[in-house]
Amino acid sequence: MLPSAICEPPHAVTELLELLATQEQAPRDLDAETVHRIRVAIKQVRAWLKLCRAVTGETESNERLVAKLRALSGELAARRDRDVAVQTLHRLLRKYPGKKAQHAVEILARMLVEAPAAEAERITAAMDYAAMREDLQAFSRQAISPEDRDRVIARRFGKMCKLGDAALASEDCGELHAWRKQVKTLAYQLAMAGAGNANTKKLADRLTRLGGKLGDIHDLCFLQGMIDATSARQDSKLDMQPLRKRIARERKRLLQTVRTLFRHVRR
Repeated sequence: MLPSAICEPPHAVTELLELLATQEQAPRDLDAETVHRIRVAIKQVRAWLKLCRAVTGETESNERLVAKLRALSGELAARRDRDVAVQTLHRLLRKYPGKKAQHAVEILARMLVEAPAAEAERITAAMDYAAMREDLQAFSRQAISPEDRDRVIARRFGKMCKLGDAALASEDCGELHAWRKQVKTLAYQLAMAGAGNANTKKLADRLTRLGGKLGDIHDLCFLQGMIDATSARQDSKLDMQPLRKRIARERKRLLQTVRTLFRHVRR
């Protein structure tokens, strides 16, 4: 007999199903806002699915769903990274103005905007919507007990803190990004599990803010990677140093904010 606490994110599942249905009907209309909404819904569903899998183990439908959601999210990530990178470039220029930096921003922004934008048709053409809907609906009927849910979340919180200590010690982009994914997963799980619990909601809100700042650092790392690739080209004569300095300055400021938020999370 199923326990009384149902392990399902009904809003996230419903929203993702609606977004996929809309996209199935109009595969070429994958605008930036739709990309963002689909990715958020996928992250919420995957976060709760990880919680269920930690308690009940793997099932065939779960494995299929994990693979499909991971593939779809990965395809959409490149598009989302480009959209956010353009916004980040202009935000940096407003905060740290300068003619040399402005020239570099204009060039990079144009490169990002002009990048191939055929994801919409490719992604939706390759997707089996019927199978995705079936697996999502099967997932929404899974259930676990509140005790098992809380035990898994507590264990994930400890792992997240250890990963955060290591990432902040190294300040490496890859480690910070891996930490960010755990922070966001835990924030989603707490938000969906803690309805009516003020302490749980407070922790979920703090984790959400922490994840947001780590996301800002990820955007700067993405830009830094673009700059490195552009500078490595033999025909590149663009002076990227002014922009590098602004990225480094903003990254340092964000890391200080992240350390403060992390202390609040651990209280």
